[in-house]
Amino acid sequence: MQTLSVQMVPKEKDKYAACSIMFSQNGLFLCFVERLSHWNKLVCRCGAKAKGKVLESVNEVHPKGMLFNFFQAMQWEVPKLSTTRTGPPHTPIWHCQVTFRLPDSENIFSFHSPIESATKSEAEKWAAYSACQFLKEKFDHFPQKKKHHADVLLERLNREEEESRQWSHLEKSPKAVAHEFLQVSNKLDFVEETVEKADDGVKASLSISWPFEYTTTATRSSRRRAIAVVYWEWLCALQRAGCFDDHFKPVFHSEEEIQEFKRFQLTPPKVAIPADLQARMDRLIKNYAVLSKTLTDSLERFRIKEVVDRWLVDPATNDVIEEDDIDVPLDDSKCLNRSHRLYVAAQRIRNSSDPVIADVRLFRRQLPVFIIRNELLTALEEHQVVVVAGDTGCGKTTQIPQFIFDDYVTQLRGAECNIVVTQPRRISAVSMASRLAFERAEELGETVGYNVRLSRCLPTLPGSIVFMTPGTFLRTAMFSDKVDSISHVIIDEVHERDILTDLLLVYMKQKLALMPSMKLILMSASIDTAKFSSFFDDCPVIHTSGRLYEVDEYFMPEIANIIGRELNSETAKPKETVEVDVSFVADVVSWIHGNKPPGDILCFLPSWNDISNVRAAIGAVDDLIVLPCHSRLPLAEQKRIFERVPEGQRKVVLATNIAETSITVENIRYVVNTGLRKTGILATSGNWLSHRQQWASQSSQVQRKGRAGRHCEGECYHIFSREDMAKMPEFETPAIQTAPLERLLLMTKTLFQASDPLEMLSRCMDPPSPQGLESARRLLVGLDIFDDNNELTNVGRYVAHLGCHPFLGVALLYSVVFRCVEPMLCIASVYESGEDFFDSMPDEKSEMQDLFDWLLGSSYSYHTATVNLCRAAAEVNTSSAGEFETNEFFASNLLSSKAAKFILGLKQQFAEELATSGIIDNVDSVLSDRAPLNSFSNHTDILKAALASGLFENVAKATRGRIDYRGKIDVEAVRISECSSKPVRIRRLGKTFMKDNANWWSEWFLYYQKIWNERSENFVVDGLSMISPIVALLFSGLKPTIVNESFEEPHVILQLGSAKHFRLQVDTLNEAELLLQFRSVLHAFFKLSLEHRLAVFKFLDNSSLDEWHANMLEVLSELVALKQSRTDFHCSDSIFNESKCS
Repeated sequence: MQTLSVQMVPKEKDKYAACSIMFSQNGLFLCFVERLSHWNKLVCRCGAKAKGKVLESVNEVHPKGMLFNFFQAMQWEVPKLSTTRTGPPHTPIWHCQVTFRLPDSENIFSFHSPIESATKSEAEKWAAYSACQFLKEKFDHFPQKKKHHADVLLERLNREEEESRQWSHLEKSPKAVAHEFLQVSNKLDFVEETVEKADDGVKASLSISWPFEYTTTATRSSRRRAIAVVYWEWLCALQRAGCFDDHFKPVFHSEEEIQEFKRFQLTPPKVAIPADLQARMDRLIKNYAVLSKTLTDSLERFRIKEVVDRWLVDPATNDVIEEDDIDVPLDDSKCLNRSHRLYVAAQRIRNSSDPVIADVRLFRRQLPVFIIRNELLTALEEHQVVVVAGDTGCGKTTQIPQFIFDDYVTQLRGAECNIVVTQPRRISAVSMASRLAFERAEELGETVGYNVRLSRCLPTLPGSIVFMTPGTFLRTAMFSDKVDSISHVIIDEVHERDILTDLLLVYMKQKLALMPSMKLILMSASIDTAKFSSFFDDCPVIHTSGRLYEVDEYFMPEIANIIGRELNSETAKPKETVEVDVSFVADVVSWIHGNKPPGDILCFLPSWNDISNVRAAIGAVDDLIVLPCHSRLPLAEQKRIFERVPEGQRKVVLATNIAETSITVENIRYVVNTGLRKTGILATSGNWLSHRQQWASQSSQVQRKGRAGRHCEGECYHIFSREDMAKMPEFETPAIQTAPLERLLLMTKTLFQASDPLEMLSRCMDPPSPQGLESARRLLVGLDIFDDNNELTNVGRYVAHLGCHPFLGVALLYSVVFRCVEPMLCIASVYESGEDFFDSMPDEKSEMQDLFDWLLGSSYSYHTATVNLCRAAAEVNTSSAGEFETNEFFASNLLSSKAAKFILGLKQQFAEELATSGIIDNVDSVLSDRAPLNSFSNHTDILKAALASGLFENVAKATRGRIDYRGKIDVEAVRISECSSKPVRIRRLGKTFMKDNANWWSEWFLYYQKIWNERSENFVVDGLSMISPIVALLFSGLKPTIVNESFEEPHVILQLGSAKHFRLQVDTLNEAELLLQFRSVLHAFFKLSLEHRLAVFKFLDNSSLDEWHANMLEVLSELVALKQSRTDFHCSDSIFNESKCS
């Protein structure tokens, strides 16, 4: 960019002479004089090639000599030249300024050299040439020779500049616009372009045979301009033919075709119900009305007879049902005997000379927490609640339960001391129980035990320490009074504030008021002590120190300098977006391993994907053992991180925040801390999560640092700056304020049956938002778990017994009525487990996608694939194959054998809970394929119907085709969106799922959950299955209505909820009404089956009802298997036909 300023000195007011010297885009001068009322400053552009041509012409005419000769001939004052030099010594830049006065004006005319010149003489020639051009225009007698080559060139390039202005609005070159048009039309082969030299420049020729024959040529000063001109002429011809609009945007389709396509997208799919099937549906509807009234009358007579019979046998009989599993308390003599045995065992350990026992005894006394033992016991005598804040490594988790228990044993009251310690995770509960048993020189199950999901080892006699998860403890409290026998409850890691821990705090506050003898101890390494103390009526707080050795801290960018690594753009930029630099983290780990003394490494990462990626980036190193640590891993796999490695090797543990406080890995000397954690944030506009990766709190960073230096001086490498840490929140946001609450709301109602669950949760230390509570309440009301008064319905009472999400609980109940319990148990156990059935590394992504394609097949259903995987895993586990063959089967299919075992264990547990709730007789009645409750277990559409009943509004629908940004119809594109019309992206999609949309037999889908992705602005859905539109209509939580709009008379349209794209067509109004009535009957029968289960299925003679039930399932199986009819849209190419364009 070159700038030329011409400054004029005024002579008279409002009369300013302005000389404007402009360069065209190609560097030529355009000179003119005009009267202006303001100072004029003009910008000139100069191209390098054009500059060279014009400078060559300027050198031929010697403008400096011409200028001075003219002034001398006129006997005027000669011009003055002023030159300046800038730039570095080796590449000087010269500028020149020419100034002069004219006799008829007192104005001073000033002309600058418009470009940066390499020499002084060149700068003077440019400035003189500018002045000469001005004088030629002003004085007719200025020397005028025959038109010089420079002037001819100037005129030509001026003309070409005018041409280029015609297509300047394209924002691209004409050739680029033309080729983009040809490319999207797949017609690039129809173009022939040639370029050749001509006498007066460059000649370009263009010949195109589509969409009509067209040929043109142009000769211009450069190849580039000649090509631009021929393509511009062709674009103008296309515009005249209607192929482009006024803004030169391609018109691929006529307006009529665009409107026709939009009508195609809005036209709902059609379902045709055969006449005989309609007749059978109608009979079922009419017969149900009679049968339900007959059943109601029979139930009333049955109840009267039952009461009379009971009164005749025993008038004192009441309706209280005693729990079989409630512990019978020991009488005084047995209690004293148990306490005495505990005392003798304790004395034996205390006086033992066994070196292992002596070492443990010494180790316990050296722990920092030992100094608060007496203070703690005194505080518990005087107060019901005590808060213990102890740094990481002080020993509070293992020692405080023993301080309390040993104190009771010493007083010969050991049988009265029953301590429950809650840990936030299963791995923590099991590992802590094992540690305590070791320290007490006993086997698990004597006085120390644990109780977690699918695994328990409990002491059989009173006087014990039991580790549990908060969920296990709360379910115990919900369905038995065993909690009343507990003397002390210790809530460890209370700072994590998961939703179950917050509910446990509310429960304990209520329980302590009813049981003054019960004690509560809250423990954490980092805790807002004042807040917890205030919540429990200003209870005392006891502090204890923790770390035994100093820990040196390193931050970015110091770490990069230490390891000799240059920061890439992601690592170096300000940490507004928080992502893990996998290669940098791997480099830090490798540098520590290669440069630091022995000691294991603990690396904190936010997610399982990051753990897998860093593990792969570190690679295989002979003396480096890399172990993942994540809650999704089975217990056996998790225990590996606690094992010591052989001499000469180093262990690297890749962990999420599970390793902050919940577990302690021995021999950790180095910590690599990314500072990140993955959290879910509840959307304010709906009941879904938005997963995001964000900074952990400052207290969490302190916890992570504390993992180093437990046994010697340690080092912590923070992969963030000190400035980043200063911006982090002080404490974590409680999960109860960020998570969906429907499950918590149900548990709260079950715990506090006489109270309003919303009111009870408002008593939390940090209450959830009213919007979150209301969203969860609406969901439970929609599932018929709560009534309008927030009381449990019959459905809700059964679901409360099942230890799964309410979605899955309702689906399990429907599966009982629809006779497909076993496959539904498979689905529920997979989604409830949180385990990943698949076990693959990042480099096996392609193989995993191939596996998904094979599993989905033509059913396009993740749920049926899940069932098949569960059944295959169960068959392998129950076969005669050995452990090696079993593991080989899972590994070869990229499956996790550990996850499969956990999932199958959950399947067994859910079957037992169904039996305990009373909805089925026994476990065998649902786990066998030949059982009556599984007579439709292989009918996938019936299974999806039962699942849809539980998944409520989790329905999505595909829209075929789209109009892209170029205005072209893409008939093969498919967009899947949920009920709010927001697009969804499918998690774990195979290679062919979306590509195979031409073979889809339905446009409707069912999914398990959706998570909002803020970066891509769409939902990521998990567990997608293609379903019949009839399944969506009959069983989703979106209420169907008949709408008046009809695209093709006389068809009738049914709409689900308020989503206008959730529609389907039937032939007649009678069909539409029949479907709505049948939907009502199905759900009414479901409620009847639960409300009067014993009467319906056992005590009464219900042959008529049984026959109706069997007929209903047969009709339903045919109805949900109906496929939608679909028409395809075919784009015409008529807008480009030859007759129109010629």
